Amino acid sequence: VERKNLGDLVACCTCWRPRFEKELERMATTTKIPVMLVEADLADVLHHRYRSATAPASIIGSLSAWTLDYGVRTWWAGSPMGGATMLVRFFAAICRRVERGELAAG
Repeated sequence: VERKNLGDLVACCTCWRPRFEKELERMATTTKIPVMLVEADLADVLHHRYRSATAPASIIGSLSAWTLDYGVRTWWAGSPMGGATMLVRFFAAICRRVERGELAAG
């Protein structure tokens, strides 16, 4: 799971993009369910609530490309607390599936 606040997300779509795409490539080959957890709402991007001049359509386009290229899912958590709640539930679900033998541990 890659956790991003809104500023980090925008930077990963712009100035940090080459480095971040290497991380996504590595994550795609080592992780069964690659997830990017954004501690903001999609509306924050759509209403350009970030400092960069990058257009919201470019940010959304990057996320779409990363889903297609690396299989990464984007989860909009709304806040750090929302992100923590989502991750607790996600990992609990994984543990249940491992216990039932539906998912291999590791």
